[in-house]
Amino acid sequence: MKNLKLFIKNKKIELFRKFVHKFFSKNYTLKKKDYFNWLNVNSKDLSQICKSVDSNLWKKAIDFQNNVILKKKNMCKKSVDKVYICRGGTEFLYFVTLLKKPEVIVETGVGLGFSSLAFLSGINENKRGILYSSDLPYVKYKNSENKIGYVVDKELKKNWKLYINGDLTNLKHITKFFNKIDIFHYDSDKTYSGVSKTFNYLKKYFNDDAILVFDDLLDHTFFYDLVNSNNYKYWGIYKYKNTGFIGFIGNLTKKYKI
Repeated sequence: MKNLKLFIKNKKIELFRKFVHKFFSKNYTLKKKDYFNWLNVNSKDLSQICKSVDSNLWKKAIDFQNNVILKKKNMCKKSVDKVYICRGGTEFLYFVTLLKKPEVIVETGVGLGFSSLAFLSGINENKRGILYSSDLPYVKYKNSENKIGYVVDKELKKNWKLYINGDLTNLKHITKFFNKIDIFHYDSDKTYSGVSKTFNYLKKYFNDDAILVFDDLLDHTFFYDLVNSNNYKYWGIYKYKNTGFIGFIGNLTKKYKI
């Protein structure tokens, strides 16, 4: 009962944060037209990016996408409300996991768990690494906490630590278990304030060669401000299925440069 009361308390705190971010966050620091133009000008084809790094590994990632992710998506269409189905950029997440062989991956935003499945499948193949995931159940959907990580196979969960009290509450707990983060994936609160607070809380944990991935760039200009103010040498953007943009920061190889 004590744990249940704590969960409800934490959930209320995180929901209040999301409410404040949603209604008071200034999401764009330049005109939307100029920002969207910047995204289009700077985006590259994902296949080209990854093939230039390791064409064989990219083929493996595409095979994973077709044989695992898309099959799971089709399964979910028959058994889960479509509001939960989101799998943006999973082939890239699988690719960078195999490429970097990370010890620690942190992701915010899980949903049905397509990104988690990509990371955990890579970890399983690498035979090393732990995934720490943060999420918060959809408040407007009954029993939504039961859908978090729905597509993740049981045998992969041995390398997974999942927390569902909301990002800032979860991250204060998660960061007790490691000193450095090798891969970070942001796909939760889609406001400038939300991503900014999470990034600033975690930045001291990022390894020097960490890969940082930011989903849904259309929703705010945080990634734009980050790469333009911090002079990151290695970063990239790609358009995903004509529905949005995903950005990443980090040196995929010493030869790779945007």
